[in-house]
Amino acid sequence: MFGGAATDTMSRLAAGDRTVAVPAADRRNEVGAMARAVQVFRDGLVEADRMAERERADARRNRERLLAAAAAAFAAHDGPVSLEGVARAAGVGIGTLYRHFPTREALIEAVYRAELAEVSACAPALVAEHPPVEALRLWMRRYADFVAAKQGMAESLLAIFDAGIVERSDTRAA
Repeated sequence: MFGGAATDTMSRLAAGDRTVAVPAADRRNEVGAMARAVQVFRDGLVEADRMAERERADARRNRERLLAAAAAAFAAHDGPVSLEGVARAAGVGIGTLYRHFPTREALIEAVYRAELAEVSACAPALVAEHPPVEALRLWMRRYADFVAAKQGMAESLLAIFDAGIVERSDTRAA
């Protein structure tokens, strides 16, 4: 079988140890070739992970921009909201919108949940930063904005509630 150093090297590489070096004595034999191949493979995986992380960050930014653009479009409620218009306002293509939100209802549900979470989450910060009356006034203004945004979403929200996608109990802060 193979020598102890080569076996140790292969075991460490297989376990993910990226600091291991192939011993000089093994660099030119089959074990060394396998060790180098494992190292190249691991380097490729690390680079693929880095690329995926960048893509995920980019995808998160796109999703956030889509949600902000959709919330603004629904708040304007100048008639039906065009998904193409939402994508354009977010600076992405319609395919990106559909990758994140396969249906209009999925987009509306995501906007609703994001806005509800934001309204619920802003209260403690307002109370901490402002006198109670001012904090309440600011929160009520934010809540009014939340309600106004729902005017353009009303029909779709009712369909989402009726289909059971969002339970009415999910609309209350915990």
